[in-house]
Parts: sequence; C-alpha cells; structure tokens
Amino acid sequence: GQTGQELARTLRGVGQLLLGRGHEGLGHHGLHLDLCRLGVSDSVKINEEELAKSRELIRSVTKALLARDVYTDPAAYYMVINHRNPIFLRGLEIINDDKLYYGKLQVPNTEE
Repeated sequence: GQTGQELARTLRGVGQLLLGRGHEGLGHHGLHLDLCRLGVSDSVKINEEELAKSRELIRSVTKALLARDVYTDPAAYYMVINHRNPIFLRGLEIINDDKLYYGKLQVPNTEE
C-alpha cells in the first residue's frame, strides 16, 4: 500500500491533471497538447481537423479512465462515459417512459 505522503502526491497529480496548471487540464487543451506531443514523438502527423472532432471524446474517455482508476471500480468508467453512448441513452429513455417500456415487453400475437 501507499504511505500517506505517497497517496497525497498521487492525489495531487490527479488534481493537477483534472484542474491543470494555468487551467489547462482536462477542461482545456493542456492534456490534448501532451497527447499530441507524445504522438509527434512517435512520428504521428497531427490532423488538426480530426483532432478538433475528437477532442470531446478524448476528454470523456480520459475522465472515465481516471474515474475507474481513482475509485478502483470498473463501474466508474461507465458512469462517466455512458452519457456519450446513444444505445445507453435510448435504453434510459425507454425505461423512463412507461408506454415505451411496456410496449417493448408485449408478447407478439403468434395465433394466426
């Protein structure tokens, strides 16, 4: 296990990533710049248009992975990321609407 000081350093590091130095954490572009630098160091060419399209997804997946690791619970990942999943959102819509829900549960008439 970690000592109190090690845990404090870890939590400080997560806080810095989430909040960022100079407000450049997950809420802004600091993390994306770090990811881009890593890619460039591996000879990846940055496509700014595609990066702009992916920025919110990258942010959501990163937050979900952090939640999973910080809370040591795989379910934490889905609590963060599911708001982006259209199938999950449709399921919630059906569950929260009695007419839709019970309409889906009806057994089709097979007597003909």
